[in-house]
Amino acid sequence: MKNKGKYFIFLLFTAFSINHVTGQETNFASNVKKSLSVDGKGLTVEYDLVFADTTQLFDIILKIDHKGNVIQLLENDLHGDCGNRLKPGMEKIIMWDFPNDFKGSLNELNVDVIAIKTRGPLAGFDFKILTSNPPFDVKFTNKSKNADMFSWNFDDLKSGKNNLSTLESPVHRFKSAGNYNIELTAGNSINTTSNTTMKVVALGKGNEQELQKHKILRTIWLGSAVATTAVGGFSFLKYSSTKNEWRTEPDIEKYNELEKKYKTYMVMGAAAVAVTGVCITQVFIQTKKIRTTEQALSINYIPVNKGGAMGLAWNF
Repeated sequence: MKNKGKYFIFLLFTAFSINHVTGQETNFASNVKKSLSVDGKGLTVEYDLVFADTTQLFDIILKIDHKGNVIQLLENDLHGDCGNRLKPGMEKIIMWDFPNDFKGSLNELNVDVIAIKTRGPLAGFDFKILTSNPPFDVKFTNKSKNADMFSWNFDDLKSGKNNLSTLESPVHRFKSAGNYNIELTAGNSINTTSNTTMKVVALGKGNEQELQKHKILRTIWLGSAVATTAVGGFSFLKYSSTKNEWRTEPDIEKYNELEKKYKTYMVMGAAAVAVTGVCITQVFIQTKKIRTTEQALSINYIPVNKGGAMGLAWNF
């Protein structure tokens, strides 16, 4: 036996017995008994682990202290029903080869077995969008519990190998706007279990709304330009025909009336031309804003393995 060993069981005990003492964990072990092994070189610890659901697994910690001092138990000196992911049952036995760990009387030892439910990891995370325009930098903060291994899938195919990450709390850069399904798998290396969670991160939503707004405004201004052009054209036609009638009208009253009409049509035509100019200017302005917003969105349609084509999408 080497002088140095892994204090595996002791470390587990330190992690879980504190919770047990403070009442945060329930100890399911009962009827703990100790006795000297047949060969006299070890301690036999017997206990019952009663639980109705026989599929529930338990982590077992053996606690031994001598006159108030906890004995650090070497993993290689413990055998039997101890460790992680054990099923419930009666008359379970742990063997402790104590010559390497203890020199003294067994009667002075206080022995306890702590059995707590094996707890699997629970994946969880928050995120913060650091930039409002592409490329979008997003910071992910890991909130997982009972986990020491992590795997991120950003569903961002354009990022290549950077689409996956094993960092605890990574920062990912998205080149395009869209909705991305971010997946985090949290694992526990001790009990070899894992849990996966998913959140949708929407990037560039404000730009999409801005794009739609400019498209609507351009349509309105374009329609107004067409309408005022028609009004202007009609007014100038009436102005021309009315003025010709005015020039040849012999009756003085009709002459004066025709003069008022052709001048009115002239003013209406001029006003329509001016308004049409404003409308056309706004059409160009909105078109420019649309192009600028589309460039900011960097719209692309890419095939994804979940079926179909996705537009404006970023996935973890």
